[in-house]
Amino acid sequence: MSAASCLSTREKVVCFLIFVFAASNNYIIIECYSFVKHKIEYYAILFYMITSKDIQQRLREAIKSSNYSQKEIAELLNIHPTSVNKYMRENTFPSIETFANLCKILDASADEILGLKD
Repeated sequence: MSAASCLSTREKVVCFLIFVFAASNNYIIIECYSFVKHKIEYYAILFYMITSKDIQQRLREAIKSSNYSQKEIAELLNIHPTSVNKYMRENTFPSIETFANLCKILDASADEILGLKD
């Protein structure tokens, strides 16, 4: 995918050409070329894309490393124990409310589980 745009002022004309490349391993590369007064500048930005698979893996690790059994977690969350088991074994995610309370119970950072912080 690419995009181009130009911005014109009295003093200069600036043109941008942006290419977006999907790379492997959940990374996206954005290449940007800007043209200012016949000078070309190049920028490349690498973004790591968060996937539900990554979130689920971090959630499972947080549950496993806690001092609680799956049954105890379910009791603390006031949900059925099979729900916690599904979080561990299937592609099932808790509701946002349950997720927030689960993070509190596990003393885990929601940002870390979601991959927003290291």
